[in-house]
Amino acid sequence: MEWMAGVLQSGDTPHLSTHVRMAARLCMAAHAAGVALRGAQFSVSGEPLTAARLAVIRRAGADAVPTYLSTESGAMGYGCLAPAVPDEVHQPQDLVALIQGERPMPGVSARALWVSSLRPTAPLILLNVSLGDTAVMARRACGCPLEQLGWTTHLHTIRSDEKLTAGGMTFLDTAVMQVLEEMLPAQFGGAPTDYQLVEDEADDGQ
Repeated sequence: MEWMAGVLQSGDTPHLSTHVRMAARLCMAAHAAGVALRGAQFSVSGEPLTAARLAVIRRAGADAVPTYLSTESGAMGYGCLAPAVPDEVHQPQDLVALIQGERPMPGVSARALWVSSLRPTAPLILLNVSLGDTAVMARRACGCPLEQLGWTTHLHTIRSDEKLTAGGMTFLDTAVMQVLEEMLPAQFGGAPTDYQLVEDEADDGQ
């Protein structure tokens, strides 16, 4: 926070790359301390950039642009600079191919993304691999510089049917189920069906 404020006072623009929740918490602390971050920029990833979290960041005077990436494939989306929704990204079609199924499949969301590598330097060579992610995929003209590169496919509302992410940490659903069905009953009693996980978002994005 102090570093960003110092860079702003010098007339430059601070740009910090971090997880979504970390950016929101930093901006909450700055707002509470009366530290203006007007003009500061964040590149955020690791979890959804929701409207509530973006509002917290902007309340401190900063702004944030999302990046959609994975360890297996690298970058799969770069933040649109004229977004219609907070987490909208441009899909770089020359780096990675993303498709969605044309026909419904049992147990698979119609918004499921299937990933194929297009560059030999990709972390892993993938061919129609599901990473458990879903998104709304559409083409639209936004007028931002990334569209001029030919990246006209947009993704937004990027979520996962198989993973939970908090603070940039990802937990597989099988690990969470082990906690709910085995560890909690063993520690506190009850049956595997007695525990549920409920996610909710407060007005401050937490």
